[in-house]
Parts: sequence; C-alpha cells; structure tokens
Amino acid sequence: MALKRPPEKKWNFKTPPEPFPQTPGCNGCFLAPSGQGKTTTLISMLLGPYGNIFDEIHVFSPSVDIDSAWDPVRHFAKGLKASSFHSEWDEMVLREIMTKQKQKVKELKDANSKKPLPQCLTIIDDFSDRPDVMHAAGNILTTLFIRGRHFGSSCWLSSQKLTAISTVARVNFRFMLVWRLRNQREVMALMEELSAVYPIDVLHNMYETALQDEDHSFWYINMVAKQKADMFHIRFEHKMILEEQEEQEEQY
Repeated sequence: MALKRPPEKKWNFKTPPEPFPQTPGCNGCFLAPSGQGKTTTLISMLLGPYGNIFDEIHVFSPSVDIDSAWDPVRHFAKGLKASSFHSEWDEMVLREIMTKQKQKVKELKDANSKKPLPQCLTIIDDFSDRPDVMHAAGNILTTLFIRGRHFGSSCWLSSQKLTAISTVARVNFRFMLVWRLRNQREVMALMEELSAVYPIDVLHNMYETALQDEDHSFWYINMVAKQKADMFHIRFEHKMILEEQEEQEEQY
C-alpha cells in the first residue's frame, strides 16, 4: 500500500512585479567589466522594486567602505530587521547568516504561522579575483545557490567574468544582467551558456542589439521564464521577440 504524503503548505512570500525576477530564491548575476554600471544598477534594484521585499540584507564587497554608492544602502538597511556590511570575504560569517535564517523559517513553520516567511538577500560584489569565493566547489556560497530558496534566501552576485563563477552557481541563476564584455572569450562563454535556447548567432545578435540601445544599457535575461518570448529583454523596458515568435502569436 502506497503511503500518501500530506499536502505541503504553500507559504506566502513578498515578491516584486513582473518583469523583475521573482522571489524567493531570486539568485542572479550582474555581469560587466568595471565602470559599466553593474553595482549602480544592483543598488537601484534593491532600493526600488525590491525595496519592501527583503527583511535583511548582507553585503560582501571590497568597495563597501570606500564607495559612496553604498551609502543609500546603509541608510536603507537601518529600517530592516538585520543587515551587515563586509569589505572582506568571510565564509564563517555567511555560514552564520544562513544558519540564523534557517532557524527563523523553521520556527515559523513549526508554529504553523500564516505570516510571510522572512526573506534574506546576500550580495557578493566584485570578488572575481578570488577563486576561493567564486569557484570553490562545496563552499557555503554553493550551498546558498542550491538550497537558499527553501529557506527564503537569495543571492545577487556581481562579477567582471562569467568564467570566474562556478558552474553550480551559474546553473542556479534565475536571472542575468549583462553589459558589454571586453573579452571575446567571456562573450563566447555566455553564448555557450545560453545555446540550448537559441543558436549562438541569434543570441549574439540579441546581445549586440540590447547593448547598442543606449549608454550603459544591459541585456536582461530571465532564466526561468516559461516561454522563450519572455526570456530576453533590453534592460527591463523592452521584451526582445523574434519574428518567428511574432508570427506564432498572430496565429493564435
């Protein structure tokens, strides 16, 4: 006789409007060389559409103590339940953050609470030169990308190179924001990453189209879109739809 599992409770989560990546487990990558605007865009997203989503934020960035761009985030964080800012990478600190977040979620579930589960965002900004952070198999960052969504945790990772990021992290991205890359090897790595969706020449044309739109424009890729037509955007304003997709929509 087969045993039936009890129905799993559906938990409430605060989440931003479309087309912004949905939470929880809103893992994403901001990919660009230095000076292209990735950190500015990351901060704008955090303070804008995600301004009332996360209950706590934790930032790891070499520039967090010297770049005034982070000042609005520090001010914003004063209104949150918890926050921390670290100019050095510390795996033990992140491990403690995750342990506390798991405990908070467990307590709510054990109490059968109807409150939205608390959401935690970890930002890893510009540690491309630290393979022990970005590429180490089995470190705590890998665990965060794989299992974070189960306990209301998301991670935003900014990097100058896609190849500096571990494969495990990359396959768990729910979104990518890509600016113009200066290294052809990095461009091709990105095209290969997406080649199951479209041929490389089509992807490259979309990449070029998105980035020539205006200064500091970026290519927004929704990695978990249910339809290919909803996957690629010029920034967050314009959806990129191929002619064949337009013809299919007209038929229906």
